[in-house]
Amino acid sequence: VDEIVIDRHDSGFVQGPKTNNDGLNEMINNLGEKDPDVIFLLETLGNGCFKNEDYNDALRYYRQALDLKMQTLGQEHPDVADTLSSIGMIFKNKNLLDDSFNALKASLSIYQANAEKKRRDDNLQVKAVNVINDIGNIFFEKGEIDSALAHYEEALIMARKVNSPGVIADSCSNIASVHALRGNQAAAIENYHEALEKLIELCGEDDPRVANILNNLGTLYFRSDNFNFAMKSYKQVLKMRRQLFGHEHVSISDVLVYIALVHEKQNNFERAEQIYDEALRIATNELGDKCIRVANIKSRLANVYEHYEKDRQAILYYNDALDIYRMNGIEEDNYLIQDNLQRVNLLDQKRQNEDLVELFPCFNPFGGSHTLLHIF
Repeated sequence: VDEIVIDRHDSGFVQGPKTNNDGLNEMINNLGEKDPDVIFLLETLGNGCFKNEDYNDALRYYRQALDLKMQTLGQEHPDVADTLSSIGMIFKNKNLLDDSFNALKASLSIYQANAEKKRRDDNLQVKAVNVINDIGNIFFEKGEIDSALAHYEEALIMARKVNSPGVIADSCSNIASVHALRGNQAAAIENYHEALEKLIELCGEDDPRVANILNNLGTLYFRSDNFNFAMKSYKQVLKMRRQLFGHEHVSISDVLVYIALVHEKQNNFERAEQIYDEALRIATNELGDKCIRVANIKSRLANVYEHYEKDRQAILYYNDALDIYRMNGIEEDNYLIQDNLQRVNLLDQKRQNEDLVELFPCFNPFGGSHTLLHIF
């Protein structure tokens, strides 16, 4: 439940259909490679490959388009910045963060220069703000949180000036993510609420980013022990994701786990067990029974069984989780292994002590007299 989903805006990237090379080659033969329609098709191919996570092919098409744009439009044209921005996002997805930063900085420089010439062209200003957010995301990924926050705050100031609800929402969401990371819950909640308001104003309540922000708000309320608000947020997310993805999507399983955790905190273990069972069924069907997320749910179910004193079932589920973690290469010193192993050992010891008490009624596992003194 501690996971914060960071909804980053990919500047310059427009999803498009994947097109085959035959159409490209035919168009080049008929029109010549510098024709605007050829450049447009190259970018469409790049967008399609990006959407399908074919990053190497996407990068190849974008670079071809970039070269032709520079030849025909000049190196400082805003369309050149668009392609540089897309290339920057390709590098980011390939975890080439320095290359991503350089491409995004070059894109930003072009946007800013053109916006200055055109005396506050709002469209160019919005594109510049998007890239500033993207650069902030690069710093966030590199762990340079102060630099990330500085870029997000700069982006928010500019977004307010051009009164762009979408960019304000992106900037506020990113700022909230930094505050959440630093444990500043109040500031994170305040920024997420502003992001939520702007996104709903722009896109309505059915946009997937609205669900992400509600999920983050639920997590922050959970951390603040405000379980009623956490439950309300998670139930809204569940309703929205079911409308978007149906009832059997793996993201439904994730939200159900969060809801079950709230029930645990409220000592409603029977309801928590029912919801964990549903989450486990969906996750197993969608991901298979050897997935780490399945192991995590089994571990939570085992914890519920402990509260019921169903120790045999708890041990079974803890051991199942341990087997899956080890199968996935989790090291023995990882907390996932250690936490579950500790619970198994404690429950095993408890069972051994209970067996001894049955055999020898005067046996006291706590030492000394077998008569226990009660504090209350």
